[in-house]
Amino acid sequence: MILGDIMDNIQSIVTRQDRKTLAISITRDGKVVVKAPFSIPLSEIKRFVDEKQGWIDAKLRSIHNVLEVNADLISYRNFLFLGTRYKPFWADVKEPTFDTANRFLIPSALAETDVLKAIAKFFRKEAKRILSQRVKIVADTMGLSVKSVKYSNAGGRWGSCSSSGVVSLNWRTIMLPTKLIDYVIVHELAHLVHMNHADRFWELVETYIPDCGILRKDLKNHAFILNLLR
Repeated sequence: MILGDIMDNIQSIVTRQDRKTLAISITRDGKVVVKAPFSIPLSEIKRFVDEKQGWIDAKLRSIHNVLEVNADLISYRNFLFLGTRYKPFWADVKEPTFDTANRFLIPSALAETDVLKAIAKFFRKEAKRILSQRVKIVADTMGLSVKSVKYSNAGGRWGSCSSSGVVSLNWRTIMLPTKLIDYVIVHELAHLVHMNHADRFWELVETYIPDCGILRKDLKNHAFILNLLR
């Protein structure tokens, strides 16, 4: 959506809320959203959006580039596991699995309507197996104690951590490259020490992930994964 289209359809992107200020955001699939107080007239909202033109254009270009590069994953022509793309093949197997030729084998007996459900189930199982082990290793390295690890289907976040020591990870994290998986885990475990994102929190993360600034940006380019296999 270019700025002209946005301005012509301004009402369609505005959500009125009980708030004091205007805010603009762009969703992972490239939709512009404006949150506005009930009292602010549409003319002021248009002026606000116009002032953000440069930022909007840059964000939309970035998002559209990411979606274009990963169109094969979004359309399920390929599947991502630990950062590696696997091409799906029908095979005489009982459940989805990988072979030594970097192929993702899918049971030929599955009905077409059940394929994505079976794949999601397989990914969740692998996430619990692999990520649980990784959380333990990282926690031991950081000298921290984790009460339990849970796996969520949350659409907007990679993970969370409670003050009681419960770590929650989106099972789609298993699709990320291993360096990003470690970043997500360290990020969440750091919240066992600092339940905020203040300077001391980031200093702790950087202790174990020296290039956390780069990985943090890279993780944003993988946000489309959170919409997969829903």
